[in-house]
Amino acid sequence: MELSLSSIQALVKEIKEEMFLNIDPYSFVSPSAYDTAWLAMVPDPQEPGQPMFKGCLDWVLNNQREEGFWGECDGHGMPTIESLPATLACVVALKKWNAGTKEVERGLEFVDGNTEKLLGDDHFPRWFAIIFPGMIDLAHEVGLELAFPKQLGLSMNIYSERQSILETEELVGEQYPPLLSYLEVLTPADDNLIKESLTKHLSLDGSLFHSPAATARAFMATRERESA
Repeated sequence: MELSLSSIQALVKEIKEEMFLNIDPYSFVSPSAYDTAWLAMVPDPQEPGQPMFKGCLDWVLNNQREEGFWGECDGHGMPTIESLPATLACVVALKKWNAGTKEVERGLEFVDGNTEKLLGDDHFPRWFAIIFPGMIDLAHEVGLELAFPKQLGLSMNIYSERQSILETEELVGEQYPPLLSYLEVLTPADDNLIKESLTKHLSLDGSLFHSPAATARAFMATRERESA
């Protein structure tokens, strides 16, 4: 069911008052390339053609690793599976602002060349099965070409596991962290889902589940509806 225009406007006003505009977003940013990239995607409400948090975009530009990825390494200095969604989030942020063409190319080359090797088998952590397919979809939406989805067996397994999670888990159920805390990659992120997130789960620091990525997605979604 669609929200009325007045409901959407009221929701946007609530977000303006409690998310980002009256708090320091860096106060709840974890040391995560993935979260930083999502904050880098947020447009400035006063200048929509510019990022709201330019410092986050600059961080993305300046912190790509030599091998082409963003994110964590293991004890041997090798990238972990966390680097796959983190790298996709970073290249999406750069693509959005037409920045870092070479960095985007290197990031995509890393994902294309290392996904199968990093995943290894058909058993994926729950968080990865939720986030990674969503980031692949988002990369496609902004016009980025990935060779990875052409590896049909591996791709189908990840998407199948994600679909199983979406069909069997409640948005806020017994699983922790709850499914709703991955709001940024849930589709469709419609008005009702955004409204439920804000009215029930907005933290005292202005974030959703203390997640910069989910908070950024909710903020952008309501800004889009305000300008529509």
